[in-house]
Parts: sequence; C-alpha cells; structure tokens
Amino acid sequence: MNVKIEEIKVLNKNTFVNFASPLGRGKAIWLGNMPIKNENYDVEIDIDEKLWWGSTILGANSKQPKIKEGKDSIELTGEVVAIEEDGLLIVSIGGSLIFVETDLEKNPQKPFVTMRTYHLTMHDSNY
Repeated sequence: MNVKIEEIKVLNKNTFVNFASPLGRGKAIWLGNMPIKNENYDVEIDIDEKLWWGSTILGANSKQPKIKEGKDSIELTGEVVAIEEDGLLIVSIGGSLIFVETDLEKNPQKPFVTMRTYHLTMHDSNY
C-alpha cells in the first residue's frame, strides 16, 4: 500500500507515524529504519492483535476499501479473500493483503468487513 508519512513521533523507543493513503488517514507504529516526513512509501500493514467476530470485526455495508482513524483505534474496511481453518482471516484492502488472527468464528455475513484495531504496525516493504 502506498502511504505518505505526515508526522513522526518517537515515544518509549517506538516510532509512531501519522500517514495518508488513497484509502484514508491513520496512525501506526513504524517498524524498521526511521521514515522521512512527507515521503511516500510502499508499506506492508499488520494488525498485531487477535480480532473478534461481532466485536472488532463486523460485516461492512460498503464495498469500498477504506482506512479511518478513530479516537483510539483504526478501522480498516476490505474484502474477505479467505478464512483459514485456524481462524486466520485474509483481507484485501486496496490490493494489499492483511493477515489477521481471529477467534475462529468463520461467519462473515458479507463479503466486505470492517476491522477495528488498537495495534496497527507498518514497515517499508522495500526494507
């Protein structure tokens, strides 16, 4: 996914970035070499927590992939590609695949889902 780094903050040895993409804006922990403000990066995004169907994963009415920053969380909307037997959910968001650990419920009511996370990380895919 292509993002522009808009702001960088270092806190307790973690690098936090505010980013903008064609799908929306958000905040994430940056892994790897320090990014440069106002530069564009091709990144991989990871959700570093287990998500729960009906709570942090919901069926989405919209078929438009998007990223939306909340007060303390990030919402990602994308198309379900697959759900593995072990509960691994694979979602396409604007052509980028995100692999998400879930609570094993294989019950997406719709082909698109919205996931809410408090632990989004990203790194330069060329790193």
